[in-house]
Parts: sequence; structure tokens; C-alpha cells
Amino acid sequence: MKLLLASLLLLNTYFGTYPHKAQTAMDFWREHPECCDSLRLTLSDNETLLACAIVSPEVSQYSQLEDIAQFKAMALVYILHAQGDYSIGYFQMKPSFAARIEALVGADKELLKRHAQLLISYSKEDDPDGRRQRHDRLDRLCNLNWQVRYLAAFVDIVKQKTASSRFKDDEAKLRYWATLYNAGIDSSPGRVASCMSKKQFPRHGVRFNYADVAVEFYNQMKNK
Repeated sequence: MKLLLASLLLLNTYFGTYPHKAQTAMDFWREHPECCDSLRLTLSDNETLLACAIVSPEVSQYSQLEDIAQFKAMALVYILHAQGDYSIGYFQMKPSFAARIEALVGADKELLKRHAQLLISYSKEDDPDGRRQRHDRLDRLCNLNWQVRYLAAFVDIVKQKTASSRFKDDEAKLRYWATLYNAGIDSSPGRVASCMSKKQFPRHGVRFNYADVAVEFYNQMKNK
């Protein structure tokens, strides 16, 4: 009976429902230790773990073929007309997400000290319609090293945004931060609460709450 109960409980988890995809994400971090090394340049060890957990659901569902198709559909439209906003890369970041991170970094002295490399600067004469800037941003999002840099800045930004919040533990903090990553960094507390009650991940198949999946990854990685 205990074994049956344990099996049923496992089936109600993301790891139990998508074991191979979950393992893919766990393997990703082992295969790319440079990602964690880069995150630790600006984040603490625990913040690095939280950052990895935040994007692990996306990593687990990543498909290179789908990513190439989305990039082809978006590239010219985005660069030429600033339209099209698909998620790309292992961490499934959108150009609008990267642009918002850049803007927030550029508007804060402390963030700028830590993440100045994220700013893309062209004069109006050199880039009158912003095409070069959009090209560079899209090029970055196809590069894992740059995705990690945007992720590190995201964590620093949400640390600031939630500095006055009293989270009961790291799991509660992770749930909030992961929801901001999934729903939008400028989401209001009300929208975050609403999103935390919904099961919308992944887009196909059995769905879970994104924040809950991030917590599953956090606990798995913490215990390794």
C-alpha cells in the first residue's frame, strides 16, 4: 500500500509525469558547468541555484527543431519591423524580455555596475530605426552565454523588486520569482498570485504550475 501511494504521488509531480524531460534539464547543468560559474560572478551560491531552478522547466521542454523554426519565423520580422516576439534558446527568452532587462539595468546605478555589458548602445545616426540593436539582441538570445547573463540580471532585478517581501522560505521566494519569469517581470502581485494558482505548463500534455515545477527542480538540485 505504501509503495502504491508513493507511486501515485510521484505521478502527480512533474518529475513523475515527464521523467525523461526532467532528466534532460538535470543533465544540462552537469554538461554546462560554465553556466553556474558565470552566474556566481554576481550571485551567491543559493541565488545561483534559484536561478537554475527558475529556467529548468524551460530547459526540460526545449526542442532544437522548434527553436530553429521559431527563430526563422521571427528573425526578419523582428529585426526589420520590431514585430514577432517568440521565445528562443534553452531558457526560452523573448526579445521583449531581454529589452526590458536592458532598460531596467540602464536605469539603475547598482544594476549597471554589475551588468553593464547587457546595454546595447548605438547613436541615432548609426541606428536610426533600431534595426542594429534588435539584430544584436536577437543574436545574443541565440547564445547560451548571453542568456545566462540576462538570467543573472533578472535575478538581481527581482531581488530588488521583492526586497520588502517577507517570504517564509526559499521555496516561497522561488515560486514568486519563477512566476515573474514566466508571467512577466513587471507583473503585479495580484497577477503573480493569479498565475501561481494556474496550471499552464507545458503547453501540451499534462499541465502543471510553472512555479511548482521550478520548486521540484530546486529540491532535486539542492539534494544532489
